[in-house]
This record gives sequence, structure tokens and C-alpha cells, in this order.
Amino acid sequence: MKKVLLGIFTLLVFSFSLVAQVEPAKALKKATKAYSAFNLDPASNAAKLQEAKDMIKLALSSDEVGAMAKAWQAKGDIYSTSVGQDLGMILVNPAHQITDVKGAVMANEAYMMAAKKSVKKYETKAAMDGLRANISNLSNVGIIQYKAQKYGDAYTNFNSVIDAHKALKEGGAESPLDGKDEYNNAVYLAALGAQGAGETEAASKMFDELAAQDYNDAAVYDGIYKANIESNPEKAIAALEKGRKLFPDNASLLFTEINYYLRENRLDELTGKLKDAIKQEPDNVTLYSTLGNVYDNLFQRENKAGNTAKEKEYFDLALDYYGQALEIDPTYSDATYSIGALYYNSAAAMTAELIALQDDYSKAGIAKYKTKQAEITAIFDKALPYFEKADAANPNDSNTLIALKEIYAKKDDIVKSNEYKARLEALQAKGN
Repeated sequence: MKKVLLGIFTLLVFSFSLVAQVEPAKALKKATKAYSAFNLDPASNAAKLQEAKDMIKLALSSDEVGAMAKAWQAKGDIYSTSVGQDLGMILVNPAHQITDVKGAVMANEAYMMAAKKSVKKYETKAAMDGLRANISNLSNVGIIQYKAQKYGDAYTNFNSVIDAHKALKEGGAESPLDGKDEYNNAVYLAALGAQGAGETEAASKMFDELAAQDYNDAAVYDGIYKANIESNPEKAIAALEKGRKLFPDNASLLFTEINYYLRENRLDELTGKLKDAIKQEPDNVTLYSTLGNVYDNLFQRENKAGNTAKEKEYFDLALDYYGQALEIDPTYSDATYSIGALYYNSAAAMTAELIALQDDYSKAGIAKYKTKQAEITAIFDKALPYFEKADAANPNDSNTLIALKEIYAKKDDIVKSNEYKARLEALQAKGN
């Protein structure tokens, strides 16, 4: 086995030495020849395209060859053709994967170098023609990568479309992006790619550019908000407000606004926003549960303030919206847990009243204590089935286990309480 491996290693070294021994100027000729052979019969000469790539890489390792416009033009043509082959395969077989997602970008860079090194008019024209034709490759690869959620590669390709346009304009040539709409659409795609890739600064600049051009898309204002909310909140909020005015029915902007109000804990204003969202998406179970949670928090706020009437109103509204969420999806465990927590917190809040009654040993005082205790126990009993159902759906939730442990302890069921205590300790030992 060792001899066989050694033989393979020797062959690899020998084949590499063949490539290394080709002089750069000859490598350029070989690249051109291989590329021409491929174009004559792509089906039979598929390997020639890879040979052309290998040879052009070797050729451009030389400063002398690197000074030639034709060498860079050859590289641009080779890589642009290679990407075109991949895109053609995708039309035949959508499952086909692009072999080189940066191929169109490399072609773009090569054409720009060809333009820079050009001496003759025909060389400049060839470079401009290459740049112009390759824009569709860049756009298509970018779209494919964006749909695959590979935002970094998408952004690189989309941004290169803009670079190509600028190079064409500098060369005095026509561009597919000469129209205002075409150019803005290209910037929009690049901005989306940058946003997805976490290139916040780049995304912000491009969305700003689009907003200045009154680009008619809600995502522009959503993008400005998301790109600036941490570094420049005033700018972010202004963009969100403008976007909501321009696109009042856009769900994405509405949800961004909801998240902003949640972030700022502006609960009273948030209820109306969530109701608007429910009108737009009446089957979105998350919206009902979120609105229930907002009313839940309002209930707790009024409870602490001692506003009994408002406390009950918000409790009932929270319970109602959690219930509506479960009507849409009975398996939605977040709403199930939340109803249990709503009852639990309500009972826990009444414990202070119970403590205040425990020092009154009069007959009337003892009666009041027992009545309040029974009331609290009844509310804990209402919470219990929801927590048990939540536990069945997610047995590794520590908050559910804590609640169950405490409820059974209050019911004097020490055996059951200890069971949940043991499960909780085991869970915590695992670091969950």
C-alpha cells in the first residue's frame, strides 16, 4: 500500500512540474488555444475550459504578461464563459450547483484590468463589451446565491454589477444600467445582499441613495432602520416613520415598527399596532400570542399600581388573545405556557394580601385568610393543566418545571413537587 501511495504522489508532482515548466508567455497562448477549442465544441472539449483557466492563471503570474490587455481580456472571457456554462446547466437542471460563485466577479475584475491596460481602441472596446455582457452573469449568480441565503456571495456579485456599470461609464460605453430604474434596481439588490451579509455600513449608504431617489419600495426604509437602529437611532426612527406613511399597508414595515415598540416597552401604543397587524394577517398565531403578552405585561403593571379595574381588564384581554392563538393552533405551546403563567402570576400577586391577613387571629380574620387562601389555590389550579400541557410539549423548559414544582408544593403534594424538583436539577446539571 505504501508503494502505491508513493507512486501516486510521484505522478502528482510530475504533473505539477509540467504546468510549472510552461513559460508565462506560452501559457497565454495555451490558454487562448484551449479556450478556442472549447468554444468550437463545448460538449467534446469540456476539459479545455479548465485547462484555459489553469494556463491563464500561470500566464498572469508574470509581470510582463500582466501588462498586456489581451491577457486580462482572455481571463475575463474564460471565466465569463465558465459561469455562463453553469447558468445554462441550471436552466436544464435547477438542482445544478454553480461551481465557482466568484467566477463572474473574477471576470469582471479581469475586464476592468483589460480596460486599464488597453493601448489600442479595439482593446478598450473588447474590454467594454466583456464588462457589458458579464453583467447578466453577475446578476444571475447574485440572485441564485441570495435565494440560497448565501448573502455574502450575493452581495459580492450584486456589488460587482455596480462596479461594472461605473467602469463602462468611465470608458465612455453604454451600460445596461443607463436607465434610472435599471440602475436603482441594481443598487437595491446590492443593498439587500449587503444587509443579509451583515455589511451594515454599505447597506446603509445604498439604502440612503435609493431613498434620495424616491425608490418606490418599503424595503428601503426598513433597510435604513435596521442598518442604523444601533448606531443612529434618530435616523432609524425617522426612516421607519416615513416608510410607514408612504407604505401604510406594508406588513414588513408594520412588524418592524412592532418590534421597535416592544424594544422601547411602549406597551400602550403597541396594542393598536398589533391589532392592525392581525387585520392584515388574521391567521398569524404569533401576533395573537404577542398581543396577549402585551396585555399580560399591562396587567402586571396595573396590578403593581393597585389599579384593580384596569388590572382585571388587561387580565381578561390577555387571556382572550392567548385563547384566540390556541383556537388557530391548539399545539402552539407558547400560548399554552403563557396562559399558565398568566394565572400563576395572578395568584402569586395575591400572596401579599394573604401575608397581610396572617397576623389577624380573630374569627373574622381567620375566615378572611382561609377565603383568600382558597381563592389563590383555585387560581393556581387553573394554571396547572396549562403548565402540564406545556411540559408535555417541551419537557426541557426550566420555567415550566419551576412553576409545576411550586404549584404542587402549594397543594401540599410533596411527592409530585419533588419529582419536578428532581427533573429541574437534572436539567440544570446539564447546563440547560
